[in-house]
Amino acid sequence: MMMRFTVPVAIYETQVCVIITDDLQVTADKLSRKYNNPKFDTTTYDAFTFFCGYCYIVLEPTTPDHIVVHECVHATTFILTDRGVIHSQENDEPHAYLTEFLYREIAKKLHEKKKKKRIKTI
Repeated sequence: MMMRFTVPVAIYETQVCVIITDDLQVTADKLSRKYNNPKFDTTTYDAFTFFCGYCYIVLEPTTPDHIVVHECVHATTFILTDRGVIHSQENDEPHAYLTEFLYREIAKKLHEKKKKKRIKTI
């Protein structure tokens, strides 16, 4: 199973591509080839975030919510660093707001997809 959707992040003129896959390693290998990056081992991962000027969050269908939030933090760091936003105690609101936004949008889309899947199987 492979499913994908994008989350537009208009304020930073970018988007995050979310991929749901049964095989993280196959997806990691495809992204590494596509962007000519070194391969990496996903054996111990529940999910991963990949940045190449464009951000991907790659999840399994069973990835728990706390790991989705974890990956949103990585995506936030990649996006804001790329945009020159410095993270500090005095300037942590951009990170907090973007992490919250990404998680909310991803959770909403995941919920919609699960709901549609339940409807189809009934």
